[in-house]
Amino acid sequence: MKWIALIVLTATINFISFSQESCASYNNSAIDKYFEDDYEGALSDLDKCIALNPKIGHHYLNRGNTKLKLNDFSGALDDFQEAIDLNPDDVNAYFNLGSAKLNQGMYDEAIADFSTVIELDPKDKEAYYFRGLAQEQSDQTKKAFKDYSEAIEVDSKYSDAHFKIGVSLLENDDFEEALTHFSKVLKQNPDNVNVLFNIGIAKLGIGNYTGARTAFSNIIDIDNENGDAYYQRGVANYDLGKDVDACEDWESSKELGQEKAEQTIDKYCNK
Repeated sequence: MKWIALIVLTATINFISFSQESCASYNNSAIDKYFEDDYEGALSDLDKCIALNPKIGHHYLNRGNTKLKLNDFSGALDDFQEAIDLNPDDVNAYFNLGSAKLNQGMYDEAIADFSTVIELDPKDKEAYYFRGLAQEQSDQTKKAFKDYSEAIEVDSKYSDAHFKIGVSLLENDDFEEALTHFSKVLKQNPDNVNVLFNIGIAKLGIGNYTGARTAFSNIIDIDNENGDAYYQRGVANYDLGKDVDACEDWESSKELGQEKAEQTIDKYCNK
């Protein structure tokens, strides 16, 4: 069963249910406690299970996941490595090890672990995606872009990868292509403020000021305290010749703490 663990980055972790008679009750009890957020109880049960049978890799995988929740990163790394030592072809163990290392800033080692996952399972979209995250964090942007693209090759609807590609394209002023990827994300997440904001910026970049204003207005409908959205809608309004609306937006942005709004108001509104 797959679940999502939030540590520092969002990483996919795999929690394995195991039914071997000798410690099935402890392992299954641990899983129940884990999903009830009783991590100390889950850890205690897994310790007992492993004491009874220390040669089953899945138990170390489960205990490693539990230790992550308890912020015992060193212990989690040790357990994931033990799971691999017991089963060198365990894709889940390599993935979880790489995810934990990614969250600890061990980018080169995380890349190596995700690469092993891909060698074992070339269709694992999340391995490409998270390897891309590690590449990006270590300033290997071209390799990261390639990995995000590989993730989409595996699953054309993988919204997280589309978003990362869109951001990369936006940073390189490839506004049209960025919009293509952001639009695919928006279909799955129509109220995603980050996607709407980037769509607005890309539309400003291509001179589609009406479209940009709509995107920023949609953000404000969702979150009327988003100072960045007011500021950028002001930019769109100004470019549309709607000076009064622009200045009102910049005033709202200023009230919400957007520091550059005051300078913009002085330059364009206080004439």
